[in-house]
Amino acid sequence: MKFPSRVDGPEPAGTPTLGGDGSREAFWIRVLFGRCVSAVCLCVILAALPEFGSNRGWFAVGFAVSSAIQNLVLFQIVKRTGTLPQAVAWSDYGFGALVGVVLPTAFSWVLIILALTVSLLVIGYPTRMSWRLVGVFSGPYLAICLWRDPPSWAPAYAIWLICSASTIVIIGLVADQERSLRQRFSDLLEQLDMVVWESSGVREPVTYVNEQVAAVLGYSKAQWCTPGFWETIVHPSDWGVIEQSRSEFAAGSNHDLEYRVRTGSGEIRWILELVRVHTGADGSVVGSRGVMIDITARRDAEQQVQQLGAFVADLPLALHILRLDDLSDPMSFRYLAANKAACEQAAVPLERLLEWRPSLTADSKVDTVMLDAFTVAITTGEPVEIDEHERVVKDGSVRKFRIQATPLPDQAIGVS
Repeated sequence: MKFPSRVDGPEPAGTPTLGGDGSREAFWIRVLFGRCVSAVCLCVILAALPEFGSNRGWFAVGFAVSSAIQNLVLFQIVKRTGTLPQAVAWSDYGFGALVGVVLPTAFSWVLIILALTVSLLVIGYPTRMSWRLVGVFSGPYLAICLWRDPPSWAPAYAIWLICSASTIVIIGLVADQERSLRQRFSDLLEQLDMVVWESSGVREPVTYVNEQVAAVLGYSKAQWCTPGFWETIVHPSDWGVIEQSRSEFAAGSNHDLEYRVRTGSGEIRWILELVRVHTGADGSVVGSRGVMIDITARRDAEQQVQQLGAFVADLPLALHILRLDDLSDPMSFRYLAANKAACEQAAVPLERLLEWRPSLTADSKVDTVMLDAFTVAITTGEPVEIDEHERVVKDGSVRKFRIQATPLPDQAIGVS
C-alpha cells in the first residue's frame, strides 16, 4: 500500500542506488555533501597554512561563499531533476585549473582532493565521460605545474593521475555492469502492463514507481506526487479494505487486496495490489514493494458469470452439467451442476444429484444408450439430440423428453 508524497521516475542508466531508499536523488545529494566537505577542507587549508600569504583569510572566505552559493543552486537542481548534469564535473575540474593559476600554493591540495573524489565521478557518470574528463585536463594540469611550480606538485600530480586511471578501470568496470543491469531491469519494468512501486516505510513517500502509472491509472506523475492524492482516488466504499491493509502493513505482513479507484478519465477500475513488506532485525518495517494490476476485466467477467448463473438457476428449463472422467468408459459420468428445474425434474435435491453415478440396472438400458450418445458428443465435439427419451416421473407416469446435449470444456457436457 502506498502513501505517496513524492515519486521519482525510473532511474536512468548511470545513476546508482546507494542507501536504503534506492533513490537517484539520494545518491546525488550525497555527492553534493561530499563537495561541501571538500570545500570546507580547502577553506581550512587556505586559512591555516602560512604558505598562502597574508591574504589567505580573504581567499578562504571568498572560496567558502562562492562554494556555498554554488552548492545551494546544485541542491535545488537535484531536488527538481533528481540528478546532476555532467557540466558540474567539468566545471569542478576547470575550477581546479583556475586555482592552480591564481593560487598555485593550493594546487597540490586540489589534485589530492580530486584524486580522492574520482570514484564518485566514475559511479555517477558513464566511464567514457570520466576518461574524457581526465584526459582533457591532464595536459593543462601538467602545464600549470610546470609553469607555476606549486609545492610538491610532482607527487600530487602523479597521485591524481594514477588514482584517476586505476579508479576508472577498476570501479568503472563494475559501474558499467551495474548500469547495464539496471537498464535491463528498468526496461523490463516499463514493459509490464502493471504499476510497480517501492516505498521506504509504512507512511513514507514512494521512492520508485514505473512509467505505467500513467497508462494504468491515467494520472501524470506530477499528480501522483501530490501528498494525499492517492487517498482521493480510492472508492469510498473500499476504505475498509484500505484500513485493513494499513494494519497489516504496520504489522509487517505481506498481503494482497482488491479495491476500486477512479482513473484520470473518470472511470472506476478494480485494482489488485500485491504488497510485500520488508522488516528489520527488530521487526520494524523498513521498506515495501508492490505491484498494482488492473483486474476490471476479470471482475466484470465474474459479475457476468454470477448474473448468468442466477439466470440459469431460475430457468424453467432443466439444465444438467455432467463430466466424463474416462473417455473410454461411458459409465464414468458424474454430475457437476444442475439448476432448480433439473432437480425438480429428477425429483431429488442437488446434493443427491451430485452423488449420482450410472448403474447397470434392469431399468437403465435407455440411460446407457443416452450416455453412449453423450460420450460420442464429448469425443467428437459435436452436439447431439435425442428426440424421444422415456422417463418415469415423480407421479409414476411415463413421459417423453427431447434431449439436447452440447459439449463443454474439460470433458463436460450440458444437457437440457
